[in-house]
Amino acid sequence: MNRQLKEMFERSEGRYFTEIEEKQLLGYASGLTERLDMMDAIAEAEESVLDDVCAQLDKRFPEIPEEHGESGHAKVRRDLGLVLRYAALSMVFRDPDFIHDKLACWLRTVLFALSNRERVTIAFELLADAAHRHLAEDTAKEIAPHLEVITHEFRGCLKARDSQEAA
Repeated sequence: MNRQLKEMFERSEGRYFTEIEEKQLLGYASGLTERLDMMDAIAEAEESVLDDVCAQLDKRFPEIPEEHGESGHAKVRRDLGLVLRYAALSMVFRDPDFIHDKLACWLRTVLFALSNRERVTIAFELLADAAHRHLAEDTAKEIAPHLEVITHEFRGCLKARDSQEAA
């Protein structure tokens, strides 16, 4: 649930919503049906989005199968699909913190421990690009900031690492 709404519900326990709170709730609810339809469209396009990203990764990094075996492809696809699904939920909730709190921090820790950081960051950038190509413009526009949370998280980690190495 959207963090602001959750906090509003908690604050309102034992009383009625104020007029401002009612407007906030109506604002959240407006467009919910459209966001759910967009989530369905993302689910329908997921395979083509992931095929696109994996094909681009194969071209850019042909050494990945040799380094990680065939299971490497399956793991990359799994991780990218997970990001896409969490971004879709985050979009429906209108809560970019959702994807950050529920996925980005955990994923960063796991993937940076196991993978090449630059490749991981590029993979998430390619995912955002592929989503833009395979989704309707309005859906791509709605999910973009939520996918950006992931790429921002990973780019920030690379910058921090580079700064530490330079020091």
